[in-house]
Amino acid sequence: MANDYDDIPGTFVFDAQRSRQGYGINMFCMSLLKEENRQEFRAGEEEYLSRFPLTRSQKDAILHRDGIACSIWGATFILSPN
Repeated sequence: MANDYDDIPGTFVFDAQRSRQGYGINMFCMSLLKEENRQEFRAGEEEYLSRFPLTRSQKDAILHRDGIACSIWGATFILSPN
């Protein structure tokens, strides 16, 4: 669904649609609050991501540590490179 704010140059608006779109990314980010999950992610990133409802584009954004893309896909957490 198109919105009148979808074409603001150089930015994107975080709205309800983007929030729903980011559910999987945010669940992934929440999982990393536990050390054992961070270790599992580091041991097999692609396999760990398969636990969450993520699109291929969302997985790629996470795997490439692309914070801007993660935000565009609905992430509300700041991802640390560590």
